[in-house]
Amino acid sequence: MKSTVFTILIQSIVVLSAFHDITPNSANGSNSTVTKPTKPFYTPFETVTSPPSLPPIPRPTWLVITSSIPTGLLWYGYYKFSIEEELFQLELSQTGKVSGAGGYGTLIAFSITFLLGLLLRPLSLETSNTILLSSNIYILLSQLNLYIRINELYAKKGEDEPLHAWWALLPPPVDVVVGLRQIHFLAKYAADERDLVWEKDPISEWMFPFISSPRFTLKEFITQPKRWFFFTSKIKDIEL
Repeated sequence: MKSTVFTILIQSIVVLSAFHDITPNSANGSNSTVTKPTKPFYTPFETVTSPPSLPPIPRPTWLVITSSIPTGLLWYGYYKFSIEEELFQLELSQTGKVSGAGGYGTLIAFSITFLLGLLLRPLSLETSNTILLSSNIYILLSQLNLYIRINELYAKKGEDEPLHAWWALLPPPVDVVVGLRQIHFLAKYAADERDLVWEKDPISEWMFPFISSPRFTLKEFITQPKRWFFFTSKIKDIEL
């Protein structure tokens, strides 16, 4: 439990530190939680260390994984904060309305309730479990909403929706599958928004083809080995 508390605390500190990277919004004279860089982000270091930006920053799957695992998923917490804040500001700038809580409303709210649940555990196990369950439901629903919004971004461009958003509610590995696809297709959308040439992602476009392939059903995922791994790409479909 101590390691979990430490992880959540570090995530909160990292997220709050991004607040100092805010640049003034000249349009309304107030501070915006998204910076507007004067050049696109090319290097992995720039991408990993950048605050939320508009247009959104392309963060390919290989970079998200290689940055998250060595940091014990700490950087993934920052990734989650960044994309939620970018989509929040993108919606606000385009329509004046938002369908998400932004980076602060998503990750900070989850972190506070999760920590509160852990801290109350010695005093009341029932209360602690209720709060922890609420925090987990909240972050799960935020993921579901994230997938819906990414589908809407593609639909607005006249392209096929890449995600089955409801897969977020299914158990592993299906929820992991749609989560990885979200990372890939959001990165591709961001690259298009910045007019960047998409560089092939070895993880999503070679090692694990299911991440980047057009949307498929659960049955197709089970019966089509070509979607699983690079070494199963030539295996014939399974007949059920």
